[in-house]
Amino acid sequence: MQGQRAQRRPRGKYARLICRGCRARKIKCVLACPLASLGPLGTPQPPATCCERCRNLDLECIVESNPLGRPATKRANRGDVASKSPQPDTSNSPCPSPQHDEKAAKLSDSIQHYLFSGAILDDHSMLQELPDATEPTSDADRLYHAMANTSAFIAGVLAKDASFGSTIQLVSTWSTSLTDTVSHDLAATLDNLLVWHRLFVIGTPSLLHLRERLFSTDPNTNNVATKLLFAVLCLAACESSESVRRQNGSLRDTLLQAASSYGQDFIFSPPTHIDSVAVCRFLSAFKPTALATSKRVASQSIKAELYLTIAYRIAERLRLLPEPGTIPFLDTTATDNVVMERELVLSIQGLETTAEEFLMGDFLTMTLQDFRQVLQRMQPHIESYQMFLETHSCSPVIIFHIKWITATYMQIEAMANSKQSWMNPSRLFIVVEEGEKKCLAEVTSAYQLLSEAAKDERQNEVMIMSSLLELRFHAVIAKILGLGLFYISVWKARMEKDRPRKSTEIHPDEASQMGNTVINSMMTTPASESESHFFKFLRHFGGRYPDKLQGILAKFMECASMKLNGNDCIAPIRPIVIDILNLCKNIVENNLIRFKASGKLHPNVDKQLDLFKQCADALVAMVSQSNNSLEAAFRSGCMYIASSKMLKGLMDLLHILKVQASTVTEWDETMRAVNISGHTTEPSAMPNVQFSSFEAWNMWPYSDTMDPVLQPSEIFDWSQLSTTIWQPGPMTDLFNTAMSLPGTTAEIESSMPPFHE
Repeated sequence: MQGQRAQRRPRGKYARLICRGCRARKIKCVLACPLASLGPLGTPQPPATCCERCRNLDLECIVESNPLGRPATKRANRGDVASKSPQPDTSNSPCPSPQHDEKAAKLSDSIQHYLFSGAILDDHSMLQELPDATEPTSDADRLYHAMANTSAFIAGVLAKDASFGSTIQLVSTWSTSLTDTVSHDLAATLDNLLVWHRLFVIGTPSLLHLRERLFSTDPNTNNVATKLLFAVLCLAACESSESVRRQNGSLRDTLLQAASSYGQDFIFSPPTHIDSVAVCRFLSAFKPTALATSKRVASQSIKAELYLTIAYRIAERLRLLPEPGTIPFLDTTATDNVVMERELVLSIQGLETTAEEFLMGDFLTMTLQDFRQVLQRMQPHIESYQMFLETHSCSPVIIFHIKWITATYMQIEAMANSKQSWMNPSRLFIVVEEGEKKCLAEVTSAYQLLSEAAKDERQNEVMIMSSLLELRFHAVIAKILGLGLFYISVWKARMEKDRPRKSTEIHPDEASQMGNTVINSMMTTPASESESHFFKFLRHFGGRYPDKLQGILAKFMECASMKLNGNDCIAPIRPIVIDILNLCKNIVENNLIRFKASGKLHPNVDKQLDLFKQCADALVAMVSQSNNSLEAAFRSGCMYIASSKMLKGLMDLLHILKVQASTVTEWDETMRAVNISGHTTEPSAMPNVQFSSFEAWNMWPYSDTMDPVLQPSEIFDWSQLSTTIWQPGPMTDLFNTAMSLPGTTAEIESSMPPFHE
């Protein structure tokens, strides 16, 4: 890595000097050549030697020396920024509490390595430089995989924390009977605590039924998968109840040991049994670290690839997976409702397993043939489900799962259609719009079906299912919009490159490096092209996208406050908790890009900080930890606590950005006052503000012309934009920064945007 950094292209002489205004904005300062003609440093330059930005905006230009490189020692902690910079008014926004400062700082340090828009800055650190597309590095691979798969991002961050999973121990032998450990009455108590788990993972058997099977000696009834499933279900129920743990002091530790022992036997030789499918799907959704044998395995198990692969292979042997060309449930009148519902459960299990295994892959490397194959397997089942719902009365749980897998199918369908049409902007426009309309129609359909199926005693259950389905479908809409914005961005970037335009394959370097190209093309595109497909696409879809992202966070908080049969909400790690983490990361990315571009943050940054804190607290509440400290739970590999801490780390980064934004705002106000008064301000009269030197600012594109491409009003309100890619990613942030540029001279003078310099 050090050798690769040493081979970076040399910096020009201009990089050793920078004016105060550009330094305050943290942007590239383009000085006149030759540099020898510059006036004395630290004093206002004459118009002839002002930098391009100050000369064009008629600003005072005070050029100073710009120290190169990173200080070797005494690097300040990120928390020191608050003490060295003017404090913003944080009365309306949450501030990280001292209790989590140390841990949040560790996680935020690691998170920064996965920010596509660069590192959060302190007074002594340089901007993290994006990898050069011409120099493939491990950093570029890390960023790309974090962009394509949120689980890889989470696993990478937690792997860098020495405490996560540090207390996990392998138990190789286990001799105590589970039926002796968990009595009949205790099994009934624990079973009542699994209502949320059973809602999300269809086909999860009851603990009482499993316990009865544990007495059997028939391997078709009782095997290692059965024992592991019983232990894992009891463990999940135990961890969700403080009272159960208090009344059964050593129960949790005993179940942990049982899961560890049975888990090793299962992983090496999983039985071809329906219990194997059930336990793998439950582990991937709620307990990905339950079978971990070490810290390293704990961080990698978050991806759940092993569980999903085993579930898929076992389901394939059991012929539970959907087959292409088959249409189930055609003769729906020949079977009674009980048998039909059992067949529906098995079918939905197979369909969900197929979709989960498929979505583990990298969406950029998936071929259209891959998409067509999985859609051909799923489509007949989805259509038969819809027909079944129209002709039969179903329980709310069946309706919920049919609509849930329908949302997943529509997501995969939109991915396939977008991949097929991305080189045709007009067609891509239609694909995104149709995908959104279909999802909204499904939300309405779900409400109607659940209302018809509801009985008076199940109104609360139906309301919960309706809210969760609304959350799910709007999350799919956000992904469809984000995917469309990503593809139109790559298409626009492709037009500026020398790559063969007829190739539909997107290379990883295009995905992770196309942001600079897009900004540059937007700044250099003639006004005559303002009605191009690219800008029409942005005008139509860009405005609604950021509202969708913030709405998902708010909807998650609404769902997290609900109770099912008296039990607090417990959301699955996959996909809900992972999606929330990814969304919050994208909000930080968006604010960082905005800050680099204009020195300002999202206008709703206080609300974003508040939602971050609410979501973090909600995740902690999903596991009862009163008898076990949060740090102890983190060391044991609890993903809910780990996710909460990651959210607090993201909140810490966003708070730092807010502090830094206040510094730039004060500088802007000072410079504006100076320009209005017409007086020259001596350096000693400037506010006591610390600024950093950033080599990496030199890589950001700047306009060679002063002609604006478009007025902001001609596009949309990009001030609300958050980020995305397929799993909403940071590339769309770059549109936010470019589209927030003022379009008139008065607006330019008042806001001093960076890309018109």
